[in-house]
Amino acid sequence: MLAVSNVLTILAAIVTNISQTIVDRLVARDARALREIYARWNSRAMGLAFTILGSRNEAEDIVQESFMQVWE
Repeated sequence: MLAVSNVLTILAAIVTNISQTIVDRLVARDARALREIYARWNSRAMGLAFTILGSRNEAEDIVQESFMQVWE
């Protein structure tokens, strides 16, 4: 299984395109900001993870873990 850190690197590239305002909201623990990021980027992250892993279940697990890391 692909290490979570590798998928986090992919998500970091995605997050680079997120505005500073939403990052500030995340830092302030605004759950709506996380939902907005998830709604906007989940499909892309899933596609990348599935392409790398070849398993929908593993891709879902890794993407969920990655978004949880963003929240932590």
